This record gives sequence, C-alpha cells and structure tokens, in this order.
Amino acid sequence: MSNAYVVDANVVVKLFVDEELSAQARALLGRLALPEPDQFFAPDLLLAECANVLWKYVQFYGYDVEMARANLADLADLAIQTVPVINLFQEAFELGHRLSIAVYDACYVTLAEGLGYPLVTADEPLVRRLAGEGLPVLYLGDLLS
Repeated sequence: MSNAYVVDANVVVKLFVDEELSAQARALLGRLALPEPDQFFAPDLLLAECANVLWKYVQFYGYDVEMARANLADLADLAIQTVPVINLFQEAFELGHRLSIAVYDACYVTLAEGLGYPLVTADEPLVRRLAGEGLPVLYLGDLLS
C-alpha cells in the first residue's frame, strides 16, 4: 500500500548534498521506485528553492558546478507532482500571517492541508510551530527512525 506526502525543499535537496538527515531523505524519496510507489507532492516553487540551495553550495562551499547541473537534471526527473504556486499563494499568505511563518513555507502547508496529506520537513522549528497548531506535519528525522 502506498502513502502520500507533501515534501519541502529542505527534504528534497538532501538527495543531492550530504547534510544531516540526507540518508533519511534518500530512503523516503527512494519509495518513488517501489512497485507501488508512494506519492509525493510539492508546490512548484520547490524547484527554484532546490536550485537556490545548490547555487549556494557552488558559490560558497566549493560544490562542483557540473555536479549541481546534474543534480538539477535529476531533480527535474523526480516523480514529485508539483502544484502551481498560483493556486496556493493567497491562502499561504493568510496562513503565514496567522502563524508568523514564511509564505514559502506556508505554501507547502497550504498544499498539505488541501490534499489531506502530511507535510514532511527537516525544519524542526517549523515542525514545532505547525504541530502546536494541529497541522499535518512530520519531522523527517522521526519518520524513518
């Protein structure tokens, strides 16, 4: 039986750069290759956010630019179903205002609420903030431990 999740950029980028919880991110998103794969969703801003993280790694940490380009190609090939942010941003603004969270984070939460699937994130402060509001959120470090 497959599961469905909304994943944010700080989970997905861990497929490409070694960070804390990278192994868990690879295990979670590796479920895309199962015979009955899990489903993953994200606002389309995920692509720009991941590209920006890779850019930062190239600019500031010596990450190989060709590797980053290959990572971007792999990112484009992932079977993560993206939803246009145009469908989310107004409600996300209201949620962000209400909870004092960034609108781009609120886009993921808005999508998760709308689909009825939990948001998986590696952002512990966001998890604490959302869990305190009873919103559907899972911490990546707890999901596969």
